[in-house]
Amino acid sequence: MRPRKKWQQEQRPLQVGDLVLIVDPSSPRNVWPRGFIFTKSKYGKPVIIYDGFRFNLHSTSKGDRGYFVCVKWGVGCRAAIRTQNNEVVTIRDSHNHQY
Repeated sequence: MRPRKKWQQEQRPLQVGDLVLIVDPSSPRNVWPRGFIFTKSKYGKPVIIYDGFRFNLHSTSKGDRGYFVCVKWGVGCRAAIRTQNNEVVTIRDSHNHQY
């Protein structure tokens, strides 16, 4: 038998641009929900990476709510993510640009 190398190699950590798929046995066949990567910027600010796009924290309100906007917000992209207790509540996924 040949050794299966891909099972024994260390994997690199997730990076910007990686696609994260969530495995859910109860979801329909061939349906793979995309995942979110919660991380911090080099300055320590919260960042969400979703589907290869980066979202920076725009504002917080009382409690654990957050509003994240696409990094291209300044040039007209209106994609945004709302979170509560570090869980995504809503997504406005209308980018007007490529990565």
